[in-house]
Amino acid sequence: MVIRKDAEKGEVIAPMAAGNSRGSVLTIIDPTSMEVQVELSERRIARVSEGDRAMVFLDADPDIGLPGAVRKIWPRADRSKGSIEVRVKLDEIPAALRPDMAARVVFKGKVDTGPVGDPYVTVSSAALVRRSGNTLVFVVEGGIARGVTVMVGERRGSTVVIAEGLEGGELVVLDPPDGLRNGDTVETAR
Repeated sequence: MVIRKDAEKGEVIAPMAAGNSRGSVLTIIDPTSMEVQVELSERRIARVSEGDRAMVFLDADPDIGLPGAVRKIWPRADRSKGSIEVRVKLDEIPAALRPDMAARVVFKGKVDTGPVGDPYVTVSSAALVRRSGNTLVFVVEGGIARGVTVMVGERRGSTVVIAEGLEGGELVVLDPPDGLRNGDTVETAR
């Protein structure tokens, strides 16, 4: 794919671009080799590794996430920007993708490709409360809080596996106040 015409009819072309000559006639790219270049902050680079999965959202169509993976993390930082270059290779190149388009990248981390286990539900540990010897999560349904007794499984970072009590997909209250009771009206953040 030709992306730029570097010389006009009658111009002098030389391999080393000496004097008044140009070094090329056209800039050509292989459309299947396009990838997303990200300038990632030095503070966040420790969270990303080569091979990590990522979702790319083009500014031209921000509602569609394009899956990809981190192909390369440059070994050198840009001191003036405080960033490190990361390249994300898309799984499939959409027909609408063009060089120099703007995009947003969400890094997903490693994806375990081993055997798939049984599905499970997790909640933020901030959603758990102890009341009368039971562990509860307040679920919001139609703007009303309802305390649900749950059986807690293993802790995974800032989340906890819920062995019993939730089905998945429920809206829960984070950091519920001590005075929150069944039937209280709650307002959801937007």
